[in-house]
This record gives sequence, structure tokens and C-alpha cells, in this order.
Amino acid sequence: MKTHMNIPVFIPHLGCGHSCAFCSQRSVTNVMAAPSPESVAFSIKEALRTKGDKKAEIAFFGGSFTGIPRKDQEAYLLAAKPFLLSGEAEGIRLSTRPDYIDEETVSFLKAHGVKTVELGAQSMSDDVLEKSRRGHTAADTRRAARLIIEGGLTLGLQMMTGLPLSTPEKEAETAREFVRLGAKEARIYPLAVFYATPLYAEMLSGRFVPPTAEESVDRVADALAILEEGGIKVLRIGLMETQTLSSCIAGGAYHPAMGEMARARLWRNRLEKALSGLWGDVTVFCEEKLISSVLGHKRDNFRFLSEKYPVRLSLAHTEKGVYLLQNEIRKEILI
Repeated sequence: MKTHMNIPVFIPHLGCGHSCAFCSQRSVTNVMAAPSPESVAFSIKEALRTKGDKKAEIAFFGGSFTGIPRKDQEAYLLAAKPFLLSGEAEGIRLSTRPDYIDEETVSFLKAHGVKTVELGAQSMSDDVLEKSRRGHTAADTRRAARLIIEGGLTLGLQMMTGLPLSTPEKEAETAREFVRLGAKEARIYPLAVFYATPLYAEMLSGRFVPPTAEESVDRVADALAILEEGGIKVLRIGLMETQTLSSCIAGGAYHPAMGEMARARLWRNRLEKALSGLWGDVTVFCEEKLISSVLGHKRDNFRFLSEKYPVRLSLAHTEKGVYLLQNEIRKEILI
């Protein structure tokens, strides 16, 4: 089976006229200057040399693509077009703001080979958006999501946990609304506080205390469960690590293994629910690709559950899914 690869093209902070309280885009991408269309074509060509039999997609990230001048949007998209025509790449994805989408823009993007648009929604609570200086509302996200789907494009939505005024309940509701809006993909970013941002000043003064990485794991796991159970594929949890990223972060929830931690917590929660009414020796049957998440780091999940409940857990392999077996009692864990 062919695997998938993204060919990332970073256009740091281009097209965005807002200064969100948490934003330090150049620190996140480690890219300082916007690329030229010529360099975009060159970098795509070089990346394709390594794709083998993978399905390749060209991805414009790091800025609000539809906020840059239309002629520049077209120049970037035309730089990618030859690779679509040759069949070396299957499509283009890009990220942008919800308030930078309208019907004409969706038609333009589709005509130029874009298949997926990711919206930086961050939250579906207007008080959280306002406090974070996002410059758009939840209604803007709903409208943009509808236009993207009606225009025949795939909708991706990005959310953040731990923002000022946010709560686990608000974040869970954001995830539920992503499902209702018809998103097919999502990304979850626990808040990391970067130096020289408004949130950093708030943190220094004591007016804002961001959740730590450990405190964020449960919040992310809860959102992840809602999204996946709603049929949404979660593409990423947490920021992608670069050589300089950790040195730019003053506090908050950054951890290079945040995705692994959240998925392990999700499975701990699922196992805990399934263990209700069981005791003694319990075998957990698990398919190969889920073993690390089910066990947790250094078998932390099994250790936690064995200490909390009157069970002795062991692991066995199965072809598909996860279920518990105690004598003749079998409990499926639905994913």
C-alpha cells in the first residue's frame, strides 16, 4: 500500500494582517523569508526525488495563503502546477484564516489544483478568540467551512488547547463542532508560549498561567477522542520539532512527544472504561500498530490501571482492533 508524504512549502506569516497573542510563526517554522516561486518549484522537484512509491501532496503552510495578493497566490500555485500535470503530486493543500475565505476564493483555489484547505479556527468560543486577538469569530469559521465543502474541497480544521479563557469543556465543544462542520482532517496544538509575544508578557506578569505539557495531555486526549470518534483524521498533535524551536519557548505545553503522550492517555481512558466490572487476570488483545499507545511509555498505562483496579493485565496480539478478555468475557474497545 502506498504511503503519503507532504512536501511542505513554508511562507512564514505572509498574508496575515493580525498579531495573535500567541503567535511567533517564524519561530515555529524556523523560516525567516518567503520563498520565490522559482525556489518553490526547485524545492518541490528535490523533494520528489525521495518519494519512491508514496503519494505526494504539496502543502503551503506557515502563513495565511489566501491573504496574500492574488497574483502571488497564483504564482505559487503555478509553480506547483507542472508536478500535478506530470502526476508526480496528487494535489495541493494550504492553510489560511477563516475570515480569508469567500466563494470566489474557493473557486480560484480549486481551479489551480488545491484539494484541501485547512482553517486555523483555534477555538469555537468567541470569548477565547477575542482574548487571543484572533480577529475572527466562530461564525467566520462556520461560514468558511460551509463554503469549502460546498466548493468541493476537503476541509481541515486546526484547534488549540490551553488558550486564555479556554477550558477543557470549551475545547471539547470545539472538537464536537469540528465534527458537525464536516471536517475530514484536524490538527491539535497545545499552547506553547513564545518569547516576545503578548502572552509571554501576560505570563511574566502572572495574569496568565498556561497549562503545562502534563496538564495538557488530558485536554488533548479528550479532544482527540471526540474528533476520531466523529470520523476526523487527526494529522498532527503539537508543534513539529525543529533545531531551534525549544529555545524559543518560554512556557506552556510544548513537548516533542506530545502526540505520543496524548494517544497513550486516550487509550488509557478507553481501557479504564472497558475494565469496569472485570477483575483478576485480564488479557488485552491489540493490533500491532496500536501497541505502543495501548501500553503507554514504559508500560505506564498497564502499571497505572493495575494499581488502580483489581486486575493483572497482559498483552496479546490480534489482527485488528483492541479488546479485553477475561475467561469468557470479551469487551470490544471501539475506535
